[in-house]
Amino acid sequence: MYSRVRGRAEEVPPVIDYAFDRINRFTPELFSLVARSYYQVNLIAGSFLQHAPPDTDFRNINALLTSYFQYTFSYWLSEKDPGEWFASEIPDTVPAEITDLFKPLSHVQIQNYQTHLQNIIKSHDNASPATLKALLGLPGYGNFVSVCRDLPEKIFHAIPDEKLKHHYKMIFLFHTMNIAGLSTIHEETLKEINRTIDWLIFHEDMQPVQLLIQKTFGILKESAGRFPDAVLKSVLNMGMGVYKTDESDLVHFFNEQVVRLGFQTPDFRGMSDDWQIQSNSAHIQNIQTWMGLIRLNPKWSKKLLSSLIIHLSLGGVLIKDTDLFPRDITAFLNSDIRPVYNLSKQLMRLFPAYFNEIGAEGLLRDISTEIDEICQRKDILIHFLRKQSHVESSNKIVPLIEAILDFWKTKSRERLKVYLPQNLYDQIEPEGPYIDGVHKVMNHIFKPGALAGLPTSCLLGLTTWRNSPGNFLKHTDRILKG
Repeated sequence: MYSRVRGRAEEVPPVIDYAFDRINRFTPELFSLVARSYYQVNLIAGSFLQHAPPDTDFRNINALLTSYFQYTFSYWLSEKDPGEWFASEIPDTVPAEITDLFKPLSHVQIQNYQTHLQNIIKSHDNASPATLKALLGLPGYGNFVSVCRDLPEKIFHAIPDEKLKHHYKMIFLFHTMNIAGLSTIHEETLKEINRTIDWLIFHEDMQPVQLLIQKTFGILKESAGRFPDAVLKSVLNMGMGVYKTDESDLVHFFNEQVVRLGFQTPDFRGMSDDWQIQSNSAHIQNIQTWMGLIRLNPKWSKKLLSSLIIHLSLGGVLIKDTDLFPRDITAFLNSDIRPVYNLSKQLMRLFPAYFNEIGAEGLLRDISTEIDEICQRKDILIHFLRKQSHVESSNKIVPLIEAILDFWKTKSRERLKVYLPQNLYDQIEPEGPYIDGVHKVMNHIFKPGALAGLPTSCLLGLTTWRNSPGNFLKHTDRILKG
């Protein structure tokens, strides 16, 4: 910041000093977010000390840093002593080389830090740079997180026995996932758990592996809301290892855990103001993950396949052309689905996979463009439909078209609301040149007995209205081409 203001460096300290004071006055809930954030307070304070002018008053930054360390030490003392917890989790005596690894996190060491902090506060001028230098010698919140991040790997390398080192590493990885204050490393911890359990699946007996899988899924369930992408990747990678064992009982047990984990529904929430679909991005990944597991051995995956059908039937499906989902369908159909043929047919019927490439091409593009050009792109509703089919294609295009037809017939906008951005919805008028004509045509079509029993081909007879007054040609074409 000092380097950017150039000739106005004297304006910076009062602003930063004010910010330090405001942060220090935050509520406990807000202050905890600051203390745990990526931008650690002690690192910011160190940079401030390095660039501050000689006559700077360090009172506010020293007060903030004191509060930061008090929070840090109090929090880690509120958690179980990691070394003592680890010793209670393993049946044997903890080797000395592992005990030493836990010392930076021990309650005894943190209490020493607290004592040192109190001595600094009592013996130094709270406005001096010397106080700030002394405070910066203490470990910050991020230091404790770094120790916890590195500890599983250090435990792994400290044990010579191959099987034991994987077990010990897994024990502390599980412990990491149970500490809320380590949420910033939970995602990478999930990935490490997945890699470790993959090794254990091939080198442990069935019963210990089942217990590990069950415990892992318990952690995955708690993390699914925050890290759905990492959780689903872990499920797929773990499943690939389980299926490779060729143990049908283990596969069935694993699939039972997958089903209990739950399913990511589409959660369609409408359109954003930049015309993007708002939905659960993990939905399609969940489908792909389950289909990927099923095709490893369809015969052993009947429960998973049935559960997928149930979830999609009840919760719906949302597929965009950018998902390139037909590739997943092809891969699934190329697997050995003969033992589950009827279930596979039921699943395939649920997939509204209309597109085999990104962006509308061919007849779809020609017709949607022609409908938009009939009104010279001035009908904002049809223009939106055209752009959606060209750029943001999904199976929501079909209910959008149905909602437009309903709007043309009834002049009620209600069904359109969920499919349109709010700013566009507010511009749709139930009266005017872009609704009145098609409204008359639609009501004639749906007049009782007017078209009853006629085959679809007979609707082409509506083009006889081309010579009718009132510009019915334009409005009829809009309906027929739609």
